[in-house]
Amino acid sequence: MSVVHKGYSESGSYKGLKSNIAYKEERGMKNIYVVRHCMAEGQASDAQLTAIGVEQAEKLTEILADKDIDYIISSPYERAYRTIKPLSDKIAVEIALEERLTERVLSAKNQPDWCDMLRQTYDDLDI
Repeated sequence: MSVVHKGYSESGSYKGLKSNIAYKEERGMKNIYVVRHCMAEGQASDAQLTAIGVEQAEKLTEILADKDIDYIISSPYERAYRTIKPLSDKIAVEIALEERLTERVLSAKNQPDWCDMLRQTYDDLDI
């Protein structure tokens, strides 16, 4: 998510053109990039990236390498970690693993009422 300023102050008056970066720095704004894992061999927590997934992770690194990223948080799932690891290596920023980013499994079998089950997981966080 990024906030883009178009040259107007909060009062609506024209401030002149400033780059978005200068405006953000002046206001202490931050960018947050949310990235879904690259193509993986499956959904298990230890699923590896496929060959295409590895290529996607490299492309992601090219895209994000110049974004002045100073903190990386990842799910501990292998596919998520391996997606962001090339970027971490390139920009020399450690990856902080966050258990709360793991997926919640509703059931190991098909459930016709899965939507109600999912809703209940938000009502009762201990499920």
